[in-house]
Amino acid sequence: MRPALGALAVALLLIGCGPATDSPSRDSSASVLPEEVTTKIVGATPEQETVLREILAGLGAETRIKSVVITPDADGVAIDPHLEPGEPVRGEWELWLLANAFSARSRERHLQPVTALYVNGEGRSSLDSLDPGMRRDPVTAEALEERVHAGAKKSDASIDRLQLLSPNNPAVAVRLEVDDPASFIEQRADSFLSIVQTPDAAAYDGLFVELVDADGELAWSYSHAVSEDGEEALWGYIRPDLSGCDSRSFGGPPDKPPPPPCPVEGADPDIEWVAPGEVTTTIIGGTPEQRAIIEETLAGLGTTQVHSVWVRDKVSEKWFGATPDSVGIDVKYKGTDAFTAWQAWIVADVFGRRSLELGLQPVAVVGVNGDQSAGLDFSEDLKERPMTRAEADQALRHVADIAADHGASTRARVFEPSRLAFAIEFRTEKPAEFLRHGLRPALAPIESGGTEGDQVTVVDARGERVLETGWGVWARWDLRSCAPYGWFGSPNMPAPPPCPVE
Repeated sequence: MRPALGALAVALLLIGCGPATDSPSRDSSASVLPEEVTTKIVGATPEQETVLREILAGLGAETRIKSVVITPDADGVAIDPHLEPGEPVRGEWELWLLANAFSARSRERHLQPVTALYVNGEGRSSLDSLDPGMRRDPVTAEALEERVHAGAKKSDASIDRLQLLSPNNPAVAVRLEVDDPASFIEQRADSFLSIVQTPDAAAYDGLFVELVDADGELAWSYSHAVSEDGEEALWGYIRPDLSGCDSRSFGGPPDKPPPPPCPVEGADPDIEWVAPGEVTTTIIGGTPEQRAIIEETLAGLGTTQVHSVWVRDKVSEKWFGATPDSVGIDVKYKGTDAFTAWQAWIVADVFGRRSLELGLQPVAVVGVNGDQSAGLDFSEDLKERPMTRAEADQALRHVADIAADHGASTRARVFEPSRLAFAIEFRTEKPAEFLRHGLRPALAPIESGGTEGDQVTVVDARGERVLETGWGVWARWDLRSCAPYGWFGSPNMPAPPPCPVE
């Protein structure tokens, strides 16, 4: 099934918050008999109406679907549910559950195939024909309920209401209550979702989550529907004042204004905005425009160990992508530390992108201390909107909040060679645990694009290096298996010891 999302439907991947308490008993409104269904059914055969009543009964007495119209469609029939006004997220979730279940049950009972879905008489979404041999292994309603309770406990949220539905396979609707919805959305929602949707989200028909604050006001909602063949549909809502709490769920035009800062009181990170430095690096060759790019980039990196930059105006066309007017750039630096290597590659990359942006000679080859690359597509970087200083400050505060949740403090330096670049140090008393579980989540807020990248160092409580990234990755041997990065080496290299934490 290929879902067509409405104007209010937004695909959400969230990180999530609130006090976990024992939940109330299961909501009885989620259980009615087929003869008690009040939804109006139009155009269905008696057999189809029986199926629809069974499905609607499984959606409960409070379904937002007010009527269902069945009409002829190419090689089958179309289903057209009409929704109660004002319930776009829950209503769209229910209609997809209805359409999926009606399609599957019609096939099982050898009724006319269900080939299309309309909503309130408008739009048309094709319902893919399914492999008759495909059958999911559904989770039981009890197991699904256990997942919800475990997810609420893990994410520190109270269950205000729980409905177990049965449109075909089990489905669940839950209302969570928290005192701190901003923190839940930003830092803990993903914990809840990962538990409920593990090990297999396709083992049930759907999940609907509402998050309300201490006053009962809706802050966020998430809905997920799965068809028999594993096709998934996602919808969501986030209250406007909290939209800055999820940096990965914003749609709209490229010039859409940034969301407001997430109102979370968290860790206070140590952020240093590095002032431009004096350029002492030797620059060889290049036109005035090319040299200006290099000088501006070097100045934005502050004090640097990059000692020379050479613009080569003759590049062999044997290099992939090289043309007669191509140039190359060679950057040299002193020492072997990852931080300086990272800065050197920034100089090369910025030169390539800015040359393309300004219509200068194309850069076919970039090299740093003898390592060379060619055929680079700098146009991809031009498509990304540069991160602003305000957005960077907000993102780094999110980094610090998440790192603090995993037992690490944060120190960040921000450079401005062209777009912003971050050098971040995490200090932790439990380096194995932080590498295993905290590093990737902590870096997520600054990895959405529009920057020159980041250089990361992790140190233990004594200040000794545990991990360092720049141009490549280094990790202490005894903790190498804990780091969330791949490794390359000689086939004869012994395997590192296993990570001491799960």
